[in-house]
Amino acid sequence: MKSKFSGVTKTEADEIDPLSLFAIEASARQSQEADVPSTDFDETDEQSEEVTPSYGMYDVPSIEDYFPLLSGERTLMKLPDLLIQLTPGRLIPGTLFMTTYRMSFLPSRAHLASLAASNPSVYSMLNVPLSCIDKIEREKRDSKNLGRTIVVTCKDVRVHKIFLQAKNSDPSCSDVSILSDSEIDRALSAMCAYAFPNNVQFVFAFQHNFPPAGLARLPPYDAMAEIRRMGAVDMSILGGSSWWRVSTMNDKYKLCPSYPRLVVVPSRITDDELFAVAAFRAGQRFPILSWVSKDSGASIWRSAQPKIGAYGSCVQDETYLDIIAHSCVSRLSPEGLIKTSGVPLLHILDCRPKTSAMANRAAGAGYEPSANYPNTKLDFMNIGNIHVMRESLRALSTLFTYPGNLTGSDVTFGKQIEDTNWLTHVRLVLKCAWECARSIQKGVPVLVHCSHGWDRTSQVVALAQVMLDPYYRTFDGFRVLVEKEWLAAGHPFHLRCAHSLDRATRDEDNTSPIFFQFLDCMHQLVRQFPHYFEYSTRYLLVIADHIFSCRFGTFLGNCESDRDAAGTRSNCPDLWTYLHHNRSYLRSEHFMDPFSEDTPTTLLFLPPLSKILRNVCLWSEYFHRWSAIPTIITPPECISALLNREGVFRPTLFQDDPYRIEEELDSDTVSFPPRHPDLDLPAMAGASDMWEAAYRSARTEAGVMGRRSGDATSNYQSLPRPDISQTLLRDITEDTFEEPAALNTTLEASLSNTRPQDEASLSDEASVDLNADGAVPVVAEKEKQQDCLESVQALQATVNKQQQTIDKLMELLAERGYDMREFDLCPEGTD
Repeated sequence: MKSKFSGVTKTEADEIDPLSLFAIEASARQSQEADVPSTDFDETDEQSEEVTPSYGMYDVPSIEDYFPLLSGERTLMKLPDLLIQLTPGRLIPGTLFMTTYRMSFLPSRAHLASLAASNPSVYSMLNVPLSCIDKIEREKRDSKNLGRTIVVTCKDVRVHKIFLQAKNSDPSCSDVSILSDSEIDRALSAMCAYAFPNNVQFVFAFQHNFPPAGLARLPPYDAMAEIRRMGAVDMSILGGSSWWRVSTMNDKYKLCPSYPRLVVVPSRITDDELFAVAAFRAGQRFPILSWVSKDSGASIWRSAQPKIGAYGSCVQDETYLDIIAHSCVSRLSPEGLIKTSGVPLLHILDCRPKTSAMANRAAGAGYEPSANYPNTKLDFMNIGNIHVMRESLRALSTLFTYPGNLTGSDVTFGKQIEDTNWLTHVRLVLKCAWECARSIQKGVPVLVHCSHGWDRTSQVVALAQVMLDPYYRTFDGFRVLVEKEWLAAGHPFHLRCAHSLDRATRDEDNTSPIFFQFLDCMHQLVRQFPHYFEYSTRYLLVIADHIFSCRFGTFLGNCESDRDAAGTRSNCPDLWTYLHHNRSYLRSEHFMDPFSEDTPTTLLFLPPLSKILRNVCLWSEYFHRWSAIPTIITPPECISALLNREGVFRPTLFQDDPYRIEEELDSDTVSFPPRHPDLDLPAMAGASDMWEAAYRSARTEAGVMGRRSGDATSNYQSLPRPDISQTLLRDITEDTFEEPAALNTTLEASLSNTRPQDEASLSDEASVDLNADGAVPVVAEKEKQQDCLESVQALQATVNKQQQTIDKLMELLAERGYDMREFDLCPEGTD
């Protein structure tokens, strides 16, 4: 398959053997090659003269010096001594590597450490999966510039500028290499051939051998098991047969090509009627069951828009929806008693604006009119289409990546974010999902659809189920939810993400960040209500990073039939196995199982809508890490210590429980558990709860080492503690305590009075002298006892005063919102 950009096939790119062309042993050449003189020449001179490359004065590293390759990954190309622009006006020297999975720009160790100081995720930023690349462009060079600039734009906000053939103006760095135009063209051909193979079977997922030996792969998603778990085809709540049945009419995808093999439909609808209903809905996507309440029988259904404009009406479709409306005429009251409303009702949530629905009706589709569907209530939810979402995210991305938009006032940065309308769209999706869950809570069934029923519909029904069913707020449940409502139900991942396609081949107008927006909505819920979710925002961040990576076969293909035809389930690893073996690092420390008797969380998760929408904010953990100027909040040093030299997050000391320390106190060594490189997680220092876990782990390690030394005082002093600035202390102690410096002196003096050496001096003062005959003088003994008592009382008064000072200080800090668990002023093992 030819790449439109490269002019070479993937096979030809293999034959180029870029390693033999570009991989240079710089150390062997340093004493042999002369520096190439800096020469100004025009375009014609460059075409006629071949320039010999010169290389830097440091050894060109191997990619394995920075990180181990994944299973099945191999190095294709290495370009040493290039420059990359990460921030405006700053060029970083380093080496560009390309493997069968990623493109990595690796700066020197010194530059990497400098960059990581301001952005702990810089190493992840410099590693770009090839399938994540949106386009590779070569900028037209300036007549005064010897260089070539390659702009790599990614699908996940990142933009990298790589400079070739440029002389480095920084005297502290060596001259960069000068490559000929033909060498640059060959390098670009190799990049484009692997980044855009135009054939999904050439992506890395088909070469990746995962999981490694010794780790089990999760079994595939079982649709029938989920149907049984929901109780969808069990007996009705009033006894007798169920309202629903499992249909196998789509076993060969003839009923609806984008639906799964097994679908749940009303029991009273025959197979022939199913075909009639499918023909009346766009894309043959007739209403199918997504979820049903075991208590009330209220159910969530999803479909595409009806073809009202083309056919006028369809009796079978009207009967289909009327059956759903009547399914909850008799329902259970909260006390468990049978309650008969006598009024059948189906709540239809059309995710589109009404104007869009009316425009579609003029084109032959439309919405359900009340005249044809009398037992329904129709609401339009005003969620934008895929084009609106694409442009909104593009506008948001430019706030972080393009220097022209980084010079604006930081004071109005929040307004600039709101002006992109991305957060407004997130609020609209959450509002629609809340309305859906609210109707189910009232015992009213809901039908959700948009135009095709695979974008906005997937977002809304999935989020509504998260609110209604605690199972989907667990690791296992979230996997089932994505498999059921996104993969099996036919969200077109390949079309929306343009996997493996260059811009000349893909349908650019159909790309859109719909699934990413769903993860952003989930992030809002998990961030606001962490006690309800077993997984943390880190879990969502890892999933978001692998939407475009094509390391796993999970998000390949447009529907279940596409994945069956490509063999992704059998030939590619799945993302869920990778996440499963990293659960201990992605789990929320705040989760409270609603099935436990001593937790305040409830099975139904339906907080006030205003509480959700008014707390929607930017997903900073995702966007800030790619910012071209310092934006991400730098973590404490103790967290940096837990990031290994490659910048890959090595999770906390104890794989099963980061807070388990008792079993490790007597062990000889404390180290990270051994892990296969395929299980490494990216650095995610932007996650606040990871900060806490890493901080506690660092304290634990320091505490264990201190206890081994047998010095409780040094153990306490070696533990990392929050650094409270003098300004903060002055502010909170004003009109209450002494000045900060004096206060610190007082605290230090008070603490010094409790140290062992002071107690020893008291013992010396309390010692008595014997007279010549060995008797103890009574008067001298009483005087010494009195002196000792007074000393002890003075010491006790000092300690009491110091404790009162600390208590007052802690009280004020607590009032200002500080976490008092971090201020361990009384170390374990001291009195």
